[in-house]
Amino acid sequence: MQRRMAALRQWTAKLLLRLAIMAKPNHRNQEVDYTITSLPDEVLAIIRTTWYKDDWADNVDEVVLMEDGQRGYDAFDAIVSAGVVGGANVSIQSAYNPQDLGIEP
Repeated sequence: MQRRMAALRQWTAKLLLRLAIMAKPNHRNQEVDYTITSLPDEVLAIIRTTWYKDDWADNVDEVVLMEDGQRGYDAFDAIVSAGVVGGANVSIQSAYNPQDLGIEP
């Protein structure tokens, strides 16, 4: 399990770096914030994605990811990656350290 987590963290870090390099310039600064907070044991993370249209907030999605082994980590990666690639602001709350979920400072 630790090997899979390490591999997932490396893959996510590489993906986020590639996406940051490829990101198209826009008028606002894209933000990804991460807060370590107490959550129920069965919750992996709460992810809020704010989508923009013409530099104005247009829609906010919130997902509560449950602890579900590798499927939970895969879903976390997919949701965060989609937000970053799409130019959204992504806000993450989890009881885990960001490095444990593949988010590098």
